[in-house]
Order: sequence, then structure tokens, then C-alpha cells
Amino acid sequence: MDHNLIDQQILNLLRIPAAQRNQADIAEAVNRIAAAAQLDMTPLGPLQNEQIKLAAIVDFLAKEMNAKYYTVDLAMTDRNDPSRPLYARINIDLDNSLFGFGDTAEETLKNLRPETRRKTTA
Repeated sequence: MDHNLIDQQILNLLRIPAAQRNQADIAEAVNRIAAAAQLDMTPLGPLQNEQIKLAAIVDFLAKEMNAKYYTVDLAMTDRNDPSRPLYARINIDLDNSLFGFGDTAEETLKNLRPETRRKTTA
């Protein structure tokens, strides 16, 4: 990481009067700073964005329910696979959990259902 180049790019941007700065100036500075910092600027895919949204919402719900555990998964499978790529699970306690599948964060949340566990007889 080139700290001097990062500082130089920030100062160059700040030297442009605020009223004269435009999106192109800012984008150029951000790209040069990212390159100097050796950041990966690859954009996320649509499913990755949905997974991030789902993870944030499930994290909030799990905290609100005082859940013991939660998980959000993204299955990257063949496009012809009919299964839903997003999965969420919230384990509230040993006997209560919610799970759901979907193609989007919203659909996965709408599909959250209580898990029915089989009672074993001794």
C-alpha cells in the first residue's frame, strides 16, 4: 500500500474547490486511491448483494429474538438447478428455529417458517 500516493490523491481532490468538483473528479480520485491501497474493486453480483441484505436483516431479527445462532448461506449452483440459492436459519433456542429459502432477500424472509422437529419416543 502506497500511503504517500493515497495522501497525494486526497490532497489533490481537496485542492479542487468544492463548487467545482464533479463526479468525474471524485471517481478518478477514488479509483487512484483504491489502486494505491491495492483494493479489489470488483463489483458484487446480484446474488451477493441479496445475500448481504439478507444477512443484515437476519442479524437484526436474531438479536431481537435473543437467538442463540443464525446463518445465511448462498449456494452457487448450476443455473438449471431449481433450488433456491439463498438460505436463512435462526435458532432461537434448542426447541425453536426458523428457516427459509428464496431467490431474493425479501423472498427468503417471506418464506421463513418454524422448523417442525420430530419428537422421538423412548
